Amino acid sequence: MSGSTSSWYQCVVCGTPDDVSDQAPATCRVCLSERPSVEELEIRVVQAAAKLRATVDAYNRHCHNLNYARDQWEWLRSSTRDSARRFHAERAIAAQGAMLSLSNDVRAPIDRCLARLPPPHWLDDVLSLDGSNAWDIDHMLPYFYQDWNGTGDFPAMRDRICAAIADHASAATRLLVVGAGACGLVRDLAISGFEVHALDLSLPCLVLASRLLRGDTLEVTISHKFERDWRNTVLLGAAPFVTPPRISVANAARLPIQDGTFPVVVTQNLIDVATNPTQIIVEIARVLEESGLWVNIGLPFGLSNEPPELGPICDDALEPVLRDLDFELVSLERRACRLSDTGLFDWPEVTTHWPQISVARRGSAVLSETPDLFQGFRAGTSDAVWSCRPRRLPGRLLRGGPGSMAVSDASAVVVRWIGVKADGRTPLATLRSEAHSVDPRMTDLDILEVVRHLSDEGMLALG
Repeated sequence: MSGSTSSWYQCVVCGTPDDVSDQAPATCRVCLSERPSVEELEIRVVQAAAKLRATVDAYNRHCHNLNYARDQWEWLRSSTRDSARRFHAERAIAAQGAMLSLSNDVRAPIDRCLARLPPPHWLDDVLSLDGSNAWDIDHMLPYFYQDWNGTGDFPAMRDRICAAIADHASAATRLLVVGAGACGLVRDLAISGFEVHALDLSLPCLVLASRLLRGDTLEVTISHKFERDWRNTVLLGAAPFVTPPRISVANAARLPIQDGTFPVVVTQNLIDVATNPTQIIVEIARVLEESGLWVNIGLPFGLSNEPPELGPICDDALEPVLRDLDFELVSLERRACRLSDTGLFDWPEVTTHWPQISVARRGSAVLSETPDLFQGFRAGTSDAVWSCRPRRLPGRLLRGGPGSMAVSDASAVVVRWIGVKADGRTPLATLRSEAHSVDPRMTDLDILEVVRHLSDEGMLALG
């Protein structure tokens, strides 16, 4: 969705600021990386074409599962003599058909976008493993219902966020929402008069959310795992905005935002589920103005450089952790939230959780003293990246490696090779000299892109 300006954005590949005279350039003017759009949604990730292809692949798996489930329900309907079971099967068949129709409708603009992009690269299956490749529309629909009908925990969380901004950043007129999801918060903040910029990594979710933000009405069928039932509902689109929010597909660990540009950043249910929470917090600090406000709602989170077995940070330990990341903790509270009280289903159990609601202010450290070496290489300004010594983080399973998500044999060989070399002592220059013995197709850029990807996903640290 178009916004008022592009001056706050930059290329995620090389760090070049957007040219304000061109609101939606198809490629970066420096590194020539693609920046495609799907229904006016800019895809601002490092490997945009690979991301889109992975989304379509996930769609194909999703539709295969839907068709298989529908076949099973068809068999039950034709074989049972019980009228209640037959009626239930007929409802399930209709629900599966509605989900297929919605999924096909979302996939169509993605296919049109892909037709204009370069052909697949042999390492795309590794470079697109970013933790969001599930076709998660059916999983997200209950959250769409909560956000767009004001049920569940959404109103309470929205009010807490708005109160924190009013109390600690009352002069702010512009803010960034990272992990926008169903975009109900984006809608309400825009209605309140903010210039809202919103990012999320799930393209299917943002396609639906952007339609609602444009004012479209969506009829959806939502499944319920406890009742094994389905409900039809209508999501009403937003009224016209004075300043329409701008939403884009982006990775929170590599934000397409220039340094020090936003007075407020809001994250919701993101840090605690991310694969690289520390890097996301560093990125939030980078894009915030000095003394800018970060409001976070979610369950307690851990740090990227610690084994997952250590578990999340307790409330008492959060302040020193944030201080080390150049944040001053302003306030921290816990509130019970009724997650499953959506109004869609009549069932007695209500899932309650206790999220942290934290407000922190960015310090005055000069973050630009540590430039992004990958971006410097792609911009043609520095070769310092080759002196980096990657190190595998404890307890992290390399995506594409043994026991992880399936990739081609050739890609798995590359990931295993990098994993072995990532001992904290071997510079990337050494990998550069050995690359052709691993796979003759491998270029310098291939090495850097795989290492950057594994670093962004919280599997490697760079020293």
